[in-house]
Amino acid sequence: MTQKMHADQIEIGPPVPNDLMGKDKAALLLAEADHTVTITAADHARVLRKIDLTILPVLLTVYCLQYLDKATLSYASVFGLIKDAHLRGQDYSWLGSIVYVAQLVMQPLIAYSLVKLPIGKFVATMVLSWGITLCCMVAATNFGGLMAARFVLGALEASVAPAFIAITQMWWRRIEQTNRVAAWYSMLGVVNMVVVLARVYLFPFADKRQLGSLLTYGLGHIQSRLHPYQ
Repeated sequence: MTQKMHADQIEIGPPVPNDLMGKDKAALLLAEADHTVTITAADHARVLRKIDLTILPVLLTVYCLQYLDKATLSYASVFGLIKDAHLRGQDYSWLGSIVYVAQLVMQPLIAYSLVKLPIGKFVATMVLSWGITLCCMVAATNFGGLMAARFVLGALEASVAPAFIAITQMWWRRIEQTNRVAAWYSMLGVVNMVVVLARVYLFPFADKRQLGSLLTYGLGHIQSRLHPYQ
């Protein structure tokens, strides 16, 4: 397949060779058209805008939630995690570290899976499993249960960043990829800024030791049979 590029349009044609048939859906579509397809700058801008509005918000939301999950362990400690779960010695530190140990262990398997499995279904399964595990962690009331749940969370979270890089490379041109990667990676800072602003401006006179995020603050004060950290 050859491309002839101009300042205002891209011409794609002729049909792809037989050895590419069945390997690339976009190449198959062009082959079935059986004529030169002209993509103008306006067409490109329209498609780019649709991709940005459809795919990028999903990447931003998932990355934001997964980073927020990492921060919730410190919030949970404020609401009695160490006391209610009977944590001793280095137990609390291990709950934070085990996530990254699991991510390190899982990287080879994640890399293999990204090559062998459909990336959309793979990422959706991993993120859904992560959410289910996070909900099930409420049932963990001791160090062993929390460690197991946190290890599974880390193993599932290990797929997010590599998969998002692959998705960015698949859907955006090289010149467009830097800003998109920066956008979903900046969610790390967005979470921190929201937490800091909530502390400084919304609760200026509150005890800062009792405030994590607004969401955690509200959840921690719900009256129920569960411990506040749960």
